[in-house]
Amino acid sequence: IRDRLRGESRDVLIAGHYPHLPALLSLLVADEASFPQHGVVVLETSDEGETWRELWRLMNPAARSR
Repeated sequence: IRDRLRGESRDVLIAGHYPHLPALLSLLVADEASFPQHGVVVLETSDEGETWRELWRLMNPAARSR
C-alpha cells in the first residue's frame, strides 16, 4: 500500500484492521506513532506520497481510560 500511495495526488481513505494499520502507519510516518485501537489517524503529504505527517487522530474515549 505504501508504494501505491507514492505519486497519489487525490484524497484516499484506507480502512483495515490490526496489525496491518499500525504497520502501515509506522512505514509512512517517521516518528514512533502508535495507532489508536478503535481510532482514526489522518495523514497528509505535500510531496505526492514520498513523506507523510500526522494531522490529527481520533480515539475511542473508553480506550483512553484503560
